[in-house]
Amino acid sequence: MKAALRLIGIDYPKWHDVGIVLARVKERFPQWFQLLIPQIESISKLLAAQRESAMYGMELHKRFPSNLFTEQNAQESLRDAKFCVESVEKLLEMIMKPDEIEPENSPE
Repeated sequence: MKAALRLIGIDYPKWHDVGIVLARVKERFPQWFQLLIPQIESISKLLAAQRESAMYGMELHKRFPSNLFTEQNAQESLRDAKFCVESVEKLLEMIMKPDEIEPENSPE
């Protein structure tokens, strides 16, 4: 997500959830990517909210991350992260080689 911001010349903020910044500048992205921004923003918010607990658990309550998250939580987070990475990779490819890439979601 931060890479998408850098691609359009925006120095991303130094916090983990940058989805709101993507939403604020969405008109600077291609139409197909703009359609993905609400989902990317939601994923960013969720993953950023879970980050500290996933890394450190709840130390005051002596709960480890493995006690807070299930295998299903991990699979969903991985799926969401892959979606974001693949979306930004397509954006990068399109910007670097605009004549060679036809995004799946673009109108024909």
